[in-house]
Amino acid sequence: MALMVQIIPKEVSQQKLLPIIIEMHNDDNVDVRIGIIKTMGTYIKWIGKESVPVLYTYLKSLFSDPKWRVRNQALETIVDIGSHFQVPFLL
Repeated sequence: MALMVQIIPKEVSQQKLLPIIIEMHNDDNVDVRIGIIKTMGTYIKWIGKESVPVLYTYLKSLFSDPKWRVRNQALETIVDIGSHFQVPFLL
């Protein structure tokens, strides 16, 4: 899905993919949640800073996920986004 984010025009991505990304962040499968976290990072970098507030809440909620791999990926993604946009509150 991360590749799809970069291929589809930004407007379509915001209308069609964002709801899917948000829905999938609560999937029962750990690997799906990890994949969607990576997709969130790609999405935010592709769409731009305006997408940070939309997805930051969902990423932050994954810090309390019962699986350490999910928590780790969420943290890595937040740090990556913060350094990409040089957003101090995300670092």
